[in-house]
Amino acid sequence: MKRVISWLLDLLYPPKCVFCRRLLQPSEHDVCTRCAQELTPIPAPLRRGQFYTECYAVYPYEGVVAESLRRFKFSGQSQYAASFGRMLAPLLRTAPFEILSWVPVSAKRRRSRGYDQTELLAHAVAKELELPCTQTLQKIRHNPAQSSQRDAAARIQNPTVRAIVLQPPSGTDPSGSYTGKPLDETERPVQDADDL
Repeated sequence: MKRVISWLLDLLYPPKCVFCRRLLQPSEHDVCTRCAQELTPIPAPLRRGQFYTECYAVYPYEGVVAESLRRFKFSGQSQYAASFGRMLAPLLRTAPFEILSWVPVSAKRRRSRGYDQTELLAHAVAKELELPCTQTLQKIRHNPAQSSQRDAAARIQNPTVRAIVLQPPSGTDPSGSYTGKPLDETERPVQDADDL
């Protein structure tokens, strides 16, 4: 039955490349052959930070990748989460963590978009890795969007995350992996979660 429904959906809404939006051939999945050949993957892990050990990205945030992520974030393309999750999960297969979580958007932003893209991505990756995904942070203040800042220096000065750490699930390490940004702002309370 699932295959029939999937076939009907593909017939009504032909799958497209999440980057360039070309129609995918039957042998292609998520990304067209042209984009797969033209895009250069980033070696993982990307870098180390003061309060986190690894940061992963599949491709540089530029060109069709940046456009695709903006559609996912701002233009209602929530279905991209599954594709992005399938791309990101292989990079995390050997990472030592027990749960996945996310840095939440504010309640106001979630209402305006209709979803939290970081939560969708975290759940998509968790599904691929067969790991639990749970909320560990709760945003308590709505801040100006990072995308509205004039340059990198202004984005650094914008206190984007004001969150409280929720009680981590019993029996798990509270310093789990997080999707979303900015990592330096969120990892400090996560490091101190043992005090809860």
